[in-house]
Amino acid sequence: MTNYLALMRKQDFADLYKYGIFHANRDMIRKFDCSIEDLKNNPEFFREILILANAFDSSFTYVFVHYSKKFDNSFFENIEVEDVQNIYPLDDEAKTEQKISPIDRRIPIQDPLCPEVIFEYRKSKTYDDCVRGTRNIWKVFGLSDAQYDYSKKMIPDTCIKEVIDQSYRGKRPKGELSIWIYLLRYERHAIYPHTTLGYFMDAIHVIVNKMNGGDVDSYEPTCIYKLLDSLDYNLKSDKIQEIINSSKEAEGIRNVIKKYCPKVDYLKVATIFLKMKDDYADGLTYCKKTIDNYMKAWPDEFPVAAYLLGWILGHRKTYDCLYDLLPLPLFKKNVTFILCVDEKLKNNDIKSLECGLFQEKKQSVKIKMGKKKKNGEIAKSPKPIFVTSLEEFEKRKAEGWVEIKEKYLSGSR
Repeated sequence: MTNYLALMRKQDFADLYKYGIFHANRDMIRKFDCSIEDLKNNPEFFREILILANAFDSSFTYVFVHYSKKFDNSFFENIEVEDVQNIYPLDDEAKTEQKISPIDRRIPIQDPLCPEVIFEYRKSKTYDDCVRGTRNIWKVFGLSDAQYDYSKKMIPDTCIKEVIDQSYRGKRPKGELSIWIYLLRYERHAIYPHTTLGYFMDAIHVIVNKMNGGDVDSYEPTCIYKLLDSLDYNLKSDKIQEIINSSKEAEGIRNVIKKYCPKVDYLKVATIFLKMKDDYADGLTYCKKTIDNYMKAWPDEFPVAAYLLGWILGHRKTYDCLYDLLPLPLFKKNVTFILCVDEKLKNNDIKSLECGLFQEKKQSVKIKMGKKKKNGEIAKSPKPIFVTSLEEFEKRKAEGWVEIKEKYLSGSR
């Protein structure tokens, strides 16, 4: 008999347990000829299994399955429930979850085999997700490769990896770390206004954290705080920046910022980033006007802020917006009905009509000012056409007042 260790989704193991057999891909299986205890001292063995594993949000979605059987040279490994010797959680978090939601209480809960490898694996997958997040944002916002390279140069990968490591270890930034690490890990706890000025206060708070070598609760006694707190809470960004750049009270913080971040305007980058971080906390959305305004106002700083945003949101909070803008070939197509009406019809009536038809048809409806020529093409209607029901809509469609076009359900930039 040969011993094997397979990485399986917990649900797949549940199927194996329920149906008595499971067809597993050999890529996720490794054989071994030592004891389980000796195997724990061989981290490379586990890395080989994990190298082809898909990403997962929680470690309890997978288990290691130890089984024994005669060698089988087929592409798929048929694992029978009688072959299974033990199942192992990936780490302590997964072990706790198994105790709470066991597959069967007769199956003993084992200790993880190599949690350190799982820890490193999850960090690497998080890093990959963050990289994809930056790439997704670049596609959505329509930024250039040159801007990506510039932003990546400003924010080196070592900063991102340090942020991920701290997050997984539950640590806060301390000591001589990059200002970008302090910015990425920043959390607002002080009471600042929910305006542009509040984001400037946040950005300066990050600088104070960096100066202190760790988080501080408040910097109220400082000159820069008193200056900012004295300003109108509704001031625009350019006016706040002008005051900081010219005020004697801000001279000290200006020198510190220049020391920490000499190659890019830190305050602009930080305030844009912190605002977008709040705006897109639930997931990325796209508004062309907003992005164009950002790029016009801050052509050098906005790409860096967008790059930071990509690291924070990752693929998981950007993919939906990206897919909507592509659109994906697998998205179903829908029929768009364009009803042609007289130019005198008010915009509000058109919007109301669009909404009403959408509710009835459950399809995209676009109202268009109409013209219907004698040769059968669209020409100007002699009077406004009001459609109040689906029947009326179908009638107008039959009369040639409706033009039907196909488009994807998702939008396009």
